[in-house]
Amino acid sequence: MIIDEVQKFPDLLSYIQTEVDDQKIDGQFIITGSQNFAISESISQSLAGRVANFTLLPLSILETKQSAYKKKFVGLNNTILRGFYPRPLVKEISAQDFYRDYLATYVKRNVRQIKNIGNLSQFQKFLQLVAGRVGQLVNYSSLANDVGVTYKTIESWLSVLETSYIIYTLQPYYKNFGKRSIKSPKLFFYDVRLLCHLLKINSVADLSGHYAYSQIFENLIISEVQKIQQNLRKNEGLYFWRDNHQNKIDLIFSSGGKLHGIEIKSSRTFNKNMTKGLNYWDALEPAINNPMTLVYAGSTKQPIKKSST
Repeated sequence: MIIDEVQKFPDLLSYIQTEVDDQKIDGQFIITGSQNFAISESISQSLAGRVANFTLLPLSILETKQSAYKKKFVGLNNTILRGFYPRPLVKEISAQDFYRDYLATYVKRNVRQIKNIGNLSQFQKFLQLVAGRVGQLVNYSSLANDVGVTYKTIESWLSVLETSYIIYTLQPYYKNFGKRSIKSPKLFFYDVRLLCHLLKINSVADLSGHYAYSQIFENLIISEVQKIQQNLRKNEGLYFWRDNHQNKIDLIFSSGGKLHGIEIKSSRTFNKNMTKGLNYWDALEPAINNPMTLVYAGSTKQPIKKSST
C-alpha cells in the first residue's frame, strides 16, 4: 500500500504500526509526503525502528541521462534551465510555468502555513534575497536588515526552507586548520532552476550573462554530489574550506579514509590558476596526499598534478 502526503493523516501511523508488528512483512507500506518535518515527528513517535528512510531530492543529472527524457538535457545551460523536478518532464509543462506555480503553491502556501507567516511580500523579498546570496557565507544580520525583520525571524525562515528541502547549508571544514578557517556556513538550493526562477533567469541569454553564473554552476555541482550521497544513503557529510586569506576549497567530502577536495570553476577553458586553491590546501598537509579534483565547464579531462584527478 502506498500512502502519499501521510502528514495530513498522522493517526494512520498508529494503525500502520499495529499492522506492521502483527504481519511482519517488509515493505508492506510505502509512506511519502512533501513536509519532511511533519512526517519525521510522526514517524519518530509511532514507527521508530520499523522504517527505512529515503530522501528523494530532485532528479540527478545521471538519472535524467538514464531516462526517456535525456534528449531534453542537452548542453549545460539548457540543463540548468530545464530543472530537475520530474513533473514538467512527464506533463510537458514549460519550466517557467512549473516553477512559477511551484513557488506559489508549495513555498508560499505550505511554508506560510507551517510558520504562520503573515506578510507575504516580506517573505517573497526574503526568498529573492536568499537566492541572491547563493554560494555566499550566511549572514543573518544582513538578511534581517534587508528584509526588515529580526535576526531570529531570519533564522526561523531559513530553518523552514532547509527542513523542507528548498535550500541547504554547506558547513565549513575546520578540524585540522584551527583559527585560520572560516566557520560560517554557505547557502545553496537543492534545485538550480528554482534558484534561477527567483533570480528572474528564464532564458539561456539571461543565464549566460548573469552576475551569479559562477555561483549557479557551483550550486549545480554541489547539489549533484548531494543527490549521489542521498541516493546511495551515505552520510559522509559535505563541507567547504576557506581561511582568513581567501584560500579556499569549494567542496570537501570523506571517502576511503581521505578528504576529497573539489574546486569548481564555471569557465569553459582550463588554465593552471584554477588549481591554486587545491595546491594550497594540499601543501597544508602534504604527507596525507588527499585526492583532488577540478570540475569546470569545459570538456577536456586531464590530470592536474601527480596526486590529483
